[in-house]
Amino acid sequence: MTAGGKVQDGDRRLLRRMTARPGTDKADAIKTVAGWADDLKPWLFATPVLLAARRRPGSLVRAWAAVAVAAAVGAAASAVIGRSRPSAAVQDRAKAGDQPTSASLPSKHAGNGVAFAAAVATSDPAAGIALFPVVGFVAWSRVAAARHYPTDVIAGAAVGLASAGAVTGGARLVHRLLPGPK
Repeated sequence: MTAGGKVQDGDRRLLRRMTARPGTDKADAIKTVAGWADDLKPWLFATPVLLAARRRPGSLVRAWAAVAVAAAVGAAASAVIGRSRPSAAVQDRAKAGDQPTSASLPSKHAGNGVAFAAAVATSDPAAGIALFPVVGFVAWSRVAAARHYPTDVIAGAAVGLASAGAVTGGARLVHRLLPGPK
C-alpha cells in the first residue's frame, strides 16, 4: 500500500469514528449543533461581541480580510483539486444539514475560522485564544456532519493560517512604509 493509500484509509477510519449511526443520541446531537458552524455564523456573531468588549477594531478588519483571502484561496484550490465529498464513505452514517455539492478539499469553513481567529490573535492574543475553541468546534462539525474528511479540515486550517499570516504581514509592511507617527 502506498503512503497516499494509508492516509486515505486513516482519513476514512477517523471520519467513520467522528460520524454517527442514524437514530443514535450522537447523531441527534450532531444534527442539532452542526448548523451553528455553517457559513460565517460564528464570525458574524463574534465580531460585534468583540467590538462590544472593546477589543481592537483593526484586528477585526484584518480578520475579515484574512477570511476573504482564505475563501478565495480555498475556492480556487477546491476547484483545481476536485476531491469528492465523503458521502460514499459514510453511506450508513447520519448526515447533518445540507450536503454541499462543491469539492471537499480544502474545507473552506475551517480555513475561514482559522483565518479569522489567527488574524485577531496577532494583535489581540486574548481575543484570539478565546476564539480557538470556536474554531475547533467548526472543524469538528465539518467532519462529524459528514461534509468533509479530516484531512480536508487540516488543509483548510493551513490555508486559513497562511491567509492570516499574509494579511497581517502585509498590514505590518504597509504600516512601516506609510509616513506618519510610529
